[in-house]
Amino acid sequence: MLTPEELTRASDRLTDIYSQLEKEIIGEMASLIKALGDPDDIDYLARAYKDAGLFQSDVTRLIEKYDPIVQKEIKESFEKYIEKSVNVDNEIIKKAGLTPALANEQILLTELNKTANTLRNLTLTTAATSQQQFINQATQAYIRVSTGAFDYNRALVLSINDLARQGIYTVEYTGSGKVVKRTIEGAVRANIITGINQTATAITADNCDKLNIDLVEVSAHSGARPTHAEWQGKVYSRSGKTAGYPPFSICGLGEADGIMGVNCRHSYSPYLGGERMYTDEYLKHLDDEKYKYNGKTLTQYQAEQQQRALERSVRRYKREEYAMGKAGLSTAEASAKVRQAQGRVRDFTKQTGLRRDLDREKIGI
Repeated sequence: MLTPEELTRASDRLTDIYSQLEKEIIGEMASLIKALGDPDDIDYLARAYKDAGLFQSDVTRLIEKYDPIVQKEIKESFEKYIEKSVNVDNEIIKKAGLTPALANEQILLTELNKTANTLRNLTLTTAATSQQQFINQATQAYIRVSTGAFDYNRALVLSINDLARQGIYTVEYTGSGKVVKRTIEGAVRANIITGINQTATAITADNCDKLNIDLVEVSAHSGARPTHAEWQGKVYSRSGKTAGYPPFSICGLGEADGIMGVNCRHSYSPYLGGERMYTDEYLKHLDDEKYKYNGKTLTQYQAEQQQRALERSVRRYKREEYAMGKAGLSTAEASAKVRQAQGRVRDFTKQTGLRRDLDREKIGI
């Protein structure tokens, strides 16, 4: 079993690497938009479309440069967190007087490769989306200047601001053909958390099968989505046949919105009787409001979500600051925004008592 906190941290290092990639792509876009020259020029859009093709090739090469680093980190993250999960399960099994089965290495290898390929394919879509973002911002600069709404310098600043706010995003197609756009950070976090969690629990299930263990205990965390809050922190029967325990199937095992589904941080471990990890009293107060901020009382989940939003704001303005520098423009305004955003994080953590996480405020490695 992996705790919800461990699953949250599992993607941090990879998110940093992709943040560095995103920063370089945005910086390159900003410098190219600046190099296009005055949008009042009749040939401006023709130059933009010509450069867009070259830019897509440049982004593809940049992605390929980072791919070996990404693949190495995926392997290390999987191995680190799967080992943690196996160790927790084995301790539970040993305490019951049983001998743990050997972890199924084939499960690890298969799931690791699946996640690595998914991320590689998702990342490659950023070459096309980045090209379109470049065209969009060049067009916006042209419209702003040609209509007389803004002068050249201000139009350039606004386009770079837009790039920093949007970030770089990926495109994914669901089984039904629906197009899903997500920031590269969101896509990486979701795929790594889901991949590691599903691998860990597949190994747990394999271990339970080998040792004929039917009962499992599900983890719990504050702020779980309502459908998950109903079943978290309890003990279930995998077969649905052990008297006194509800069937594990009610947790939505194998469904996209069920346990270990997309972005789910719930996990489970073998349960062999005795004291549970999560008592009924603990679960009852899991979502109590206990943090004070600007006259409001927040639950753990609400406070964490607020902090994540403030951290995203810091990263946005740091991207803006970096892009302005790459375009040869003044970074004074963006630097001031960074300081203001950091001040809001400091104030929030001071009022709530939550720990400030500087790693979540940085961009890049």
